[in-house]
Amino acid sequence: MILGLTGSIGGGKSTVREFLVSRQWVGFDADEYCKEIWQNPTADFLRQVKRDFGPALFGKNGTLEREKIADAIFSDPLKMEKWLAILYPALESKMQSIIRSCRSKGVHAVLEVPLLFENSYEKLFDKVMTVWCPAAIRAERLSSQRKLDVNDIRRREALQLDDDKKLEKADIGIINSRDRDFLIMQLEKFLISIK
Repeated sequence: MILGLTGSIGGGKSTVREFLVSRQWVGFDADEYCKEIWQNPTADFLRQVKRDFGPALFGKNGTLEREKIADAIFSDPLKMEKWLAILYPALESKMQSIIRSCRSKGVHAVLEVPLLFENSYEKLFDKVMTVWCPAAIRAERLSSQRKLDVNDIRRREALQLDDDKKLEKADIGIINSRDRDFLIMQLEKFLISIK
């Protein structure tokens, strides 16, 4: 099975991906891959960013700085659209490569893609799983773990499909509203269901 994994920021997607990887699934994290792309100062991608956004997003060593990117794109939907138009062709190419490899080897894969529905990537996967978590719990996690304030969280969420809509569109819903045991129980049931 090639599983697309999505959900809102702070909802527990990475925990789900890590669990499946611990069960011998191939894992992929779109956010981490995108960071790899923009931390390589020789990439074609960076030349295009510099052309379209100017040098303001770059640090002294020539790499993009995550905080500057967030400040620039999460406050403006048009800039976000422009950013994704540069970044996402490389991301989709990488995902396609992983999917082809996993299909040829006959292994399961889970690809964590926060903006999966927003970019119509659901067609790439056999099934899409959404991890849903109440907004208050997500806000608490993001505040304590990532040091994001309420305005940062709202700004990022405004550019994404609503959490409830992601759950409605998914083939599989995982509810992350309680403790880790509750989450793992649902994932164990999922694994049994696909055998």
